[in-house]
Amino acid sequence: MKYIFIINPTAGKVDRSHQLSEEITAVFQKHGLLRDLIIHITEGIGEATTFTRKMAQAHTERLRFYACGGDGTLGEVVNGAYGHPHCAVGIMPIGTGNDFIKSFDQYQTSDFLDIEKQLFAHEEVIDLMRMGDTISINLISTGLDSAIAKNVMKFKNLPLVNGPAAYNLSLGYCFFTSLDNYFSYKVDGELFPKDNYIFAVIANAQYYGGGYRAAPKADVQDGMLDFICVKRVSRMKVLQLVNIYKRGQHLDYPDIVTFRRCKEVELLADDKLIMNIDGEIENLQNPKITIDQKALLFLFPQL
Repeated sequence: MKYIFIINPTAGKVDRSHQLSEEITAVFQKHGLLRDLIIHITEGIGEATTFTRKMAQAHTERLRFYACGGDGTLGEVVNGAYGHPHCAVGIMPIGTGNDFIKSFDQYQTSDFLDIEKQLFAHEEVIDLMRMGDTISINLISTGLDSAIAKNVMKFKNLPLVNGPAAYNLSLGYCFFTSLDNYFSYKVDGELFPKDNYIFAVIANAQYYGGGYRAAPKADVQDGMLDFICVKRVSRMKVLQLVNIYKRGQHLDYPDIVTFRRCKEVELLADDKLIMNIDGEIENLQNPKITIDQKALLFLFPQL
């Protein structure tokens, strides 16, 4: 079995690739596994997907990929490993948001950062989401949420601004520009009328945006999508709902929040929708999202 650590040097505030490489190497040397270790430092956006897919295609033995970065790096590695049953994927969360792992209450961030615990991680089958040729492990959204994600980079590199702060700054900016989003949607083939929505979320896991619990009932092993759609309300009401949304209590407001558990969601609009796929942005016409059950082996660190 090969252990492949894919390090994103731009994840987080500081380039940790050299230090992390040394720490990983020391642990594998201690256990006599240096010959089974591969460390790769990415060179740009999308390169983690290309490298992972190349390795998966070149090797028939068991491979364990560790995405060393944030949720975006994890998403790239997942897309490269997808469709290769001899591959498992884990994460060392050195990025800014690191939201995916928040869905697993029994683990701390420190568990995923512990190289020894990752070396002896166990594999569990989880679901993924598919949207066209793109695979998502966490959440897909459109409307205010995708506008916020699109603008996070404007704030992320400011001094003393971490992932949650960058999200909140972008939220404030988009609060005045991106509340109106007109679309209809189909849930498992049932058509709902066109209306003005603040945003819609299709979820496999629970958290995104630096700790917002968008889908509090989502479970990556239940074989279902969680669909949440919020109707347009006044800006004052939005302000009242922000903390409720962050805590994951918004499903208690059925007059403005639609919640469905399903296997397929299609969003229908006159123009292309800005879609946020695990923090990556795409403009898509009438996207369809489906659940891909038991699609990936995920690595949970030893406890």
